[in-house]
Amino acid sequence: MESEIKTVVDGEASESDEEEEEEVEKGGSVPATEQTPTNAVSVSGEAPESDEEEEGEETNPIPPLRVESGPKDDLEGSESKPAHRLYSSKPKFDSLLHKKLREKNVTLRRHLVDSIHQMYLTSAKDLHNTSLQLHKSKAMFADLSHNMKNLTNDLFYLEDKVDIITSCQILPEVNIPVERSTASTASSSS
Repeated sequence: MESEIKTVVDGEASESDEEEEEEVEKGGSVPATEQTPTNAVSVSGEAPESDEEEEGEETNPIPPLRVESGPKDDLEGSESKPAHRLYSSKPKFDSLLHKKLREKNVTLRRHLVDSIHQMYLTSAKDLHNTSLQLHKSKAMFADLSHNMKNLTNDLFYLEDKVDIITSCQILPEVNIPVERSTASTASSSS
């Protein structure tokens, strides 16, 4: 009985010991390096490292996906137009991921410009409203000042008329009682 513990790692291909078992059954021996257990750490989502990569093939068997824009892309609307405006020359890399990255960058830029534009518009409206309130306050202050000036002039005019009436000899003597302060009346009554 063999007790095998199988560990499945996300993102990794399943491993098979069938080749090793066939060699052992045929009478061949498995090299010592393959018979000894090895401890390895596998990170999910990463490609396994192997000696084949170091020997490496210079040509990539799967070329990057290229997207050619045709007349359909011109009909998409305003989203593709800023990309053409920002990138007037042909981009260095034209894979699908690079195109998506450029589209996301254009969208991000548009959102940033729109938010800053909105902030400036809001600030301009606030300044305009504050300016209007300041002009209203200034007009109200001018009206108050004008009314105070008219009231002062009317009081001076009334004082002059009262002086004329009191100084006139034609009329009988008019006594106008003058109010005294409470401190002076209290001292005079004692």
